[in-house]
Amino acid sequence: MLGAPTDRTGPTRGGPGGRTTCRAERATPRIARTFERRAAGVADRPPRYGRPVGEPNVWSKARLADGDGRDADVDVNGFALLCTIPADAGLEPAGATPFGLLAASLSACTVMSVRTFLQRWRIEPGEVTVRVAVRAGAGAGGIETLLERHVTVDAQVGPDLGEQLSAEVDATPVTRLLRDAVPIRTVITTG
Repeated sequence: MLGAPTDRTGPTRGGPGGRTTCRAERATPRIARTFERRAAGVADRPPRYGRPVGEPNVWSKARLADGDGRDADVDVNGFALLCTIPADAGLEPAGATPFGLLAASLSACTVMSVRTFLQRWRIEPGEVTVRVAVRAGAGAGGIETLLERHVTVDAQVGPDLGEQLSAEVDATPVTRLLRDAVPIRTVITTG
């Protein structure tokens, strides 16, 4: 177990009789208590976001019933929805699909980040809309996917702040997570 006291012996190491002590045995009392808490499985500090250590902050579970059905029951943080898995060939079905949920996560993250950014600059954003389209097509390496993101802000934003807004949009958490795997093309329209 990580941080558990150990006792090592060896003819060429350590003090009298070749005994080597672990860090917890030769540490200050405060550090020794930390090692003891770790050995007992107790967290060093309170968990972030009020969750126990090791518990995810966001989770999702999908279940596809046995048979030929293409509808998966999806549970996202306790919110249940139906997700239709598209056939290998053909159009995306109506309703939530895996690519649709991916687009929804990017658009929701972006719209909140844009509003928060503008409010920080004391600009009332008005209505903020983010539309994300998933474009999949044949490319040189097979099927290539592109995310097209259109951000529309009712408020008037000057050129300098517009550049900062663009940088903010490119730094949203979901954008950072996706951008190395999928190209994201963004168009921002203000006022």
